Amino acid sequence: MDFDGIPLSPFILAFSITLYHMDANQIILGCVLLTLGVLVPGFAISLAIFPKRDSLNFVERAGLSMVFGFLPSFIAYFNAKNLSIPITDFTAPATIALTTLFASAVWAVRISRK
Repeated sequence: MDFDGIPLSPFILAFSITLYHMDANQIILGCVLLTLGVLVPGFAISLAIFPKRDSLNFVERAGLSMVFGFLPSFIAYFNAKNLSIPITDFTAPATIALTTLFASAVWAVRISRK
């Protein structure tokens, strides 16, 4: 597949075809849900590790939230490979929810001990 001499990746082609069949509301909703699915667990994990509000500034907390937000994906992959728990439509959001709840519980315990 060439586009004026530039090789066109199949992934770019599939992404553009997908966007062609979606309206703006679906694209915005998908972006918002994807962002929340990464930022919320990452923020909860950053609060569990650094419970004080003044221990990190906004930029550091936002950066760590993005990095830690991918941890549920790694947990799901670990479960699939080592514990034979398949990654399905149920287990992926469940992993995100359980990671967020566990990190929030750790944060609450660490805050209550002070």
